[in-house]
Amino acid sequence: NIFQHSSNQESYLYQETKIFTLHNSKMVNGIKLQYFGLYGRGDPIRALLHYKQANFTDEVITFEQWPQLKDSGDFPNGQLPVLEVDGTRMNQEDAILQFLGSRHGLLLHDARGKYLIQYYLCATEDIYKVLYGKIFFGKTDQEKSEAKKNLLENMLPLYLADFEKKFLEQKGNETGWLVGGKATIADIKVVSNISAFFLHEDRKEDFYPVLIKNAPNLMKYVEEKISGDFGRYFGDASKRPAYPF
Repeated sequence: NIFQHSSNQESYLYQETKIFTLHNSKMVNGIKLQYFGLYGRGDPIRALLHYKQANFTDEVITFEQWPQLKDSGDFPNGQLPVLEVDGTRMNQEDAILQFLGSRHGLLLHDARGKYLIQYYLCATEDIYKVLYGKIFFGKTDQEKSEAKKNLLENMLPLYLADFEKKFLEQKGNETGWLVGGKATIADIKVVSNISAFFLHEDRKEDFYPVLIKNAPNLMKYVEEKISGDFGRYFGDASKRPAYPF
């Protein structure tokens, strides 16, 4: 389950989660990403490394392997994803994105730009907590159903409308980027999550209408990024395996 990604999509890797895209692969040294075979917190990191055409080892960890690995002491705080760079092991998705953003010129240095990047990371994290804590890993079908209803009717309209407002304030519909007129880690994270949550054909009846209604300009931007600047990784978002909820 260890691969080096190249720029050409080859097939889908169907593990028990059935939601991870596999590319032509072979072992490499230097940079290694360890994460499950799903989108989640590893997807923006994978997308960034593909966008910058970095050579890296992508070690896909199965749910069966994880309990033993978690107890091994090799994973900081017992967490995934982990990015290893020249022997240094890093955890926490957003901290990893900040590290890679610094290495690859995907950060901004003015106060307003820094705030907006952090805003998108934090706001997406709020949505994560509902998706993973209550929908994806909900204890009962009723709990999952109620959490999804609340997300669709209350939380997402509020957050997406604010995304749309900030996008237009930054003239994103003219520059093609969320913040500061250039690619940043905010673009990577937002495109990754909207691709996974909203754009698959299986989401056309529930999540997609919320996106169209509350953030039409943001939706157009994401679709353009998926087929353009970030197309090396995302390809046709409608054909990626859907989120399982």
